[in-house]
Amino acid sequence: MLVTPHKGEWTDPWVVYHEGAFWLYFVEQEDGVGAGVGLSRSTDGVHWVDQGRVLSRSDAARSLGAGAVWLAPTYERDGRFFMGFTEQSASTQAEVEPAIQMAESTDLVAWRRMGPQYEFRPDPRWYRAAGQHARWHDLCTLARGGGGQVGYWTADPIVGEPGFGFGVSADCCHWRAMPPPRIAWGARPTPSALRMGGVVRVGGRYLALVEAPQAGRSGSCVYVLEAPSADGPFAPAPRNAKILTSTVRGDELRLRPVALHDEILLSHVAATHHGERWLAPLKRLVVLDDGTACLAYWPGNDALLGTSAPVTGAVHEAPEARITMLDERLDTRTGVMLEGRWEGLPTKVGDAFVGAGLYIETTDGRGEGILVPMLGQALAGPMRRFSLELRLEDAVDRALAPDTSARFRLLLRGELAELYVNDILMLSRSLPAPANGVIGVLTAGRTQLVDVRAARFTL
Repeated sequence: MLVTPHKGEWTDPWVVYHEGAFWLYFVEQEDGVGAGVGLSRSTDGVHWVDQGRVLSRSDAARSLGAGAVWLAPTYERDGRFFMGFTEQSASTQAEVEPAIQMAESTDLVAWRRMGPQYEFRPDPRWYRAAGQHARWHDLCTLARGGGGQVGYWTADPIVGEPGFGFGVSADCCHWRAMPPPRIAWGARPTPSALRMGGVVRVGGRYLALVEAPQAGRSGSCVYVLEAPSADGPFAPAPRNAKILTSTVRGDELRLRPVALHDEILLSHVAATHHGERWLAPLKRLVVLDDGTACLAYWPGNDALLGTSAPVTGAVHEAPEARITMLDERLDTRTGVMLEGRWEGLPTKVGDAFVGAGLYIETTDGRGEGILVPMLGQALAGPMRRFSLELRLEDAVDRALAPDTSARFRLLLRGELAELYVNDILMLSRSLPAPANGVIGVLTAGRTQLVDVRAARFTL
């Protein structure tokens, strides 16, 4: 929705903030295989400038994979940064051997590979070390009390259920694998595979953000797994455990943490049904008073927006609701934010729909519907104009406290849409086709629409 940072194929972005600038690293692909690390830079987290390729795959490797960047423990003395990334070598097609490699830089642009003594390979006591499906990538790090770091990454434990890698480093560049943390899924079905996005420490808890296939449907989701200590045990959060979902087949939905002063931001890819990848707007990680972790609108995204102006619309009475079709066709090709307020939302869900929602048209008379039965809940899927009949594709419950008043923000560009209610992300959606600019706002029962405005993106 914000930028495609590379003219060719790209994947697996991660963002670093340092001294007033955001640095977006990503894997450049050639014929679907990682060939190098590309870089874009931004001073506001919204407008990005391509810096070109900063690291290339070695001649001996068959592919290069994602990693992370962090400060060396000697940074105050020598200004060094470390990058951990993955390369896979292969003696045969079936004998893939992954290893995390290290590089160093003093300016975040020019990177120098460190020697083979820094290679970090799977420990065969606990992890699959070779073979066509061996995984050992997506390293992310956290400072460890007493010095050094702990690390987490995508890996395949050799016993038990799917999990992820865990290890420690005393000097932040030599890594040692430890047994994989235990994950207690409880009554939830155990996912068939996990991919590490990142781990953050919030209020004495460790929150792991792991991608997994959605059970019984296409697409993937990001689970929040909580633990009392760095080495686990982890378990799904009691509320809003699926913090982000996608119905796009093959979507890479990893959430990567970005430390910004005293905030934790998160980056991720937004993919379309037609294979395009975009960097989604950065989001804040917030923890509500009851401990629920949510994704929230980051105020820095206001740099996206031009002047906000009121918009008007004609109200159409449907059998189940009122639909205010906006008079102006919005510029959804460049991108737009529509915002307003719903008053009179129900505080519980009954048999009849009396909430609010949005209609986003993609072809004449047809499009995407998002219904909000009450604060914190959202349903999405194909819908016809002037109808509440929605073919359900996605449903979320963010476990928010009920309220009769809610402010909404809809960010919309091309085929991609994000809905925030009271600044909490409800849904990040890929539409079946680009939005054509025709938008309707739904209200039912006692719910009323107030103060609708729109602002065009400045990208």
